[in-house]
Amino acid sequence: MKTNSKGIFVTRTVLFILFSLYFLTVFGQSDYSFKNAVLISGPALQTGAKYKFSNVKNGLDVFVTITGKTGGFTLTEIDNQSTGYDEAFQPTVKVPENAEGYVEFLVEFADAGKGIAQVQNLVPITCTSVDGANFTDGVMYAMDQVQFFPGYYNYSITGNKLEISTHADWLVINNTSGIKYSQIDTTAKDLMATVVNKNVSKFLIRIGARNNSSTHSEFRTGSFYFKAFGYGHMNTLPNRTMLSFSGAKKQNFVELKGLLSPSHSYDKLVIERAVSPNVFGQIGKMDISGIGNSDFNFTFLDTKPENGTNYYRIRLVGTSTNIQEISNTLMVKMENNPKEVAVINSILNRNNPLLTIQSPGDSEADLLLADLSGRIILNIKSKLNSGINNINLPVFGTAKGNFVLVVKTKNNTISKQVMVQ
Repeated sequence: MKTNSKGIFVTRTVLFILFSLYFLTVFGQSDYSFKNAVLISGPALQTGAKYKFSNVKNGLDVFVTITGKTGGFTLTEIDNQSTGYDEAFQPTVKVPENAEGYVEFLVEFADAGKGIAQVQNLVPITCTSVDGANFTDGVMYAMDQVQFFPGYYNYSITGNKLEISTHADWLVINNTSGIKYSQIDTTAKDLMATVVNKNVSKFLIRIGARNNSSTHSEFRTGSFYFKAFGYGHMNTLPNRTMLSFSGAKKQNFVELKGLLSPSHSYDKLVIERAVSPNVFGQIGKMDISGIGNSDFNFTFLDTKPENGTNYYRIRLVGTSTNIQEISNTLMVKMENNPKEVAVINSILNRNNPLLTIQSPGDSEADLLLADLSGRIILNIKSKLNSGINNINLPVFGTAKGNFVLVVKTKNNTISKQVMVQ
């Protein structure tokens, strides 16, 4: 029997192209490059200082502004280039004795050379080397935070060196082991977590730590790597494990339901969502240890689905066996054109307040912010475009705490409680 070598070559070429396209879809964000930061305004390394990274990506500049410091933390280097990766923004901070705090940065994307804000469809940012340090009289635990609105996040759920939590519009990544690593290394997946922000031109990040040593300070270099990473191979769940999995739109939410059989050894159930079939991130999790003797019904309500098509899947994790398996993918469509204005974020930074509003169309809006006693803090007009709007508000000065935000357009008036911090 003859072999058609030309046909085999063509087939392999097509397969190579298909696999290449697949990986471009999953990890399609080309690497950013953060080098040679230039101070363009403000005092170097102090709050208010603004730096420019030129051509971090083709046709794109990034501006980084120091927006705040807490806990007596100081910034000693805006971008450490002696370690780590060019693709990462790597500030170095000094962590004082007996302190907990952070240094906060505003990251802004703009047209190269023009300074015009540029919305990015997807911005992956991975906090790497969130480690610690052991001293004779205490331990330092690193802590990084990334703002996301709306966004997805992912990390190695089988690891035991990090505690991941969400607070309003922040992902908080706390080290729990206190073990210090000698270098920044993206192979140490148990010290990493990834946030993928969607349709943003700017967001906040924080490098911080908790140090309970009363005699030792520590210099810590953070590494905010602008690239998504995978966190372990996953197999498809067999039908005998996931007996059923369904999802349906409930008003403005998506309700997911599922049934697991008793014949499994998993102890965690993770709910994941994506806006394309391949780029998933965690939106919830459940502890299912000790329930393997009977069928397990679960229900999860996604209160912040994306407009358009949402994809959902379940990831089951065995932390002791380091086994992960995923379910089939569900697709749930939401209304593409919302009928009402919606406020996306509920926390505002008083020194650099950014308000994110989703609008069903172009309109003028009155924005009013009042404290709980009724005293008006802010009253301005703004132009809303159809879709997601990021609005820079005037600095609130000393205002801090809980407030009521009112957004009034020609067709809608909504109010929402927000926190200024």
